[in-house]
Amino acid sequence: MNNRVINSYSASSFIYVVIGLIMMIIPGMVNSSFGYFIGAICLFIGSIQMYSYLENRARVFNLVIGVLFFLFGIYLFMNPTFIASIIPFVAGIFVIINAVGKLGDLLAIKDLKSTVWISNLIVTIVLLALGIVLIFNPLGSLELLIRVFGLILFVSGVYDIVMVTNVRKRLK
Repeated sequence: MNNRVINSYSASSFIYVVIGLIMMIIPGMVNSSFGYFIGAICLFIGSIQMYSYLENRARVFNLVIGVLFFLFGIYLFMNPTFIASIIPFVAGIFVIINAVGKLGDLLAIKDLKSTVWISNLIVTIVLLALGIVLIFNPLGSLELLIRVFGLILFVSGVYDIVMVTNVRKRLK
C-alpha cells in the first residue's frame, strides 16, 4: 500500500465514523434531510415544468405537472419526515402480507405431522408483530434502522482506522 491509498482510506474511515455518530445520535436529522432533499428536487422539477409551459405555451400538461411537483415540494419542506415515514409503513404492510401467507404454509406443515411447525409459528408471530410495529410506529422504526446503520458505519470506520494505523506502523 502506498501513502496515497493509506491517506484516502484514512479519510474515508474518518468520514464513516463521523456519519455513523451523526446517524446514531440524531437520526431525526437524517429523516428531515432526506425530506428536504426530495422536496428541493420536486421544487426544481416543478419550476422547470412551469418555465417550460411559460416559454412554449404549447402544453398545459407541463403547467399541471409543474404546479403539482412544486406544491408537493413545498409540502415536503413543511413536513420533511413524510417521505421517510412512508417507507416503514409500506414495508410493514408487505411484512404482514408475507406473515399471513406463511400461516397457510404453517397449517400445511402441521398437517404433515412435522415438528418444524412450532418454530415456523414463532417466526410468523414475530413477523406479524414487526409488521404491526412498522405500520403503527413508522418514524420510530425508521429511527432505529438509521441508528443501526449508523452503528455499522461507525464500527466499520473504527476498524478501518485501526487497520490503517497498524499498516502505517509496519511500513515504517
